[in-house]
Amino acid sequence: MIKKIQIKIAVMLLLILASSCVSDEGNYNYTDINTLNVTGIDNEYTVYTGESFKISPNLNPTKDDGTDPNRYTFEWVALKGTRTVIGTTKDFDAAIKLSPGQYKIYYLITDKVTGVTWQTEFLITDKVTGVTKKQDYFTMNVVSA
Repeated sequence: MIKKIQIKIAVMLLLILASSCVSDEGNYNYTDINTLNVTGIDNEYTVYTGESFKISPNLNPTKDDGTDPNRYTFEWVALKGTRTVIGTTKDFDAAIKLSPGQYKIYYLITDKVTGVTWQTEFLITDKVTGVTKKQDYFTMNVVSA
C-alpha cells in the first residue's frame, strides 16, 4: 500500500517537472506608450474667492505632436474633505467659487487612445476678498399719550 502511494507521488512530481520545461512562446515585443510631461503649474497659488484665476499648462507628449484637441480629456479637481470638480478644459480660466481655506488641486489628463491618466497636484489657498460689514441703525420714537 505504501509502495503504491510512493509511486503515485513520484509520477505526480515527474508530471510537474515535465510541464515546467515547456517553453514560453509569449509575445514580449513591448512598445512604449504615450507619456505626458506637464509644465507651467506652480506648487502653490493664492487666490481670492470670486476673482478670476488662470493657469495655462504646457503638455509635452512623447508619442504624438499634441495637435489633436480631442485626444485628451481634462479635469481640475479641488479636494478638501470632499471632491469638487472645478473645471474640465485644458486651461483653467474661471472665478474661484470655493469656501476660504487651503485646497489640494489635481489636474487630471486622460489619453483617450491608451486610457492612461496622468495627474499633477498643487495647493491653492483661497482667501476672502475685502469683506465689508454693513451696519444698520434704527431709531425709535416714543410718543406719550
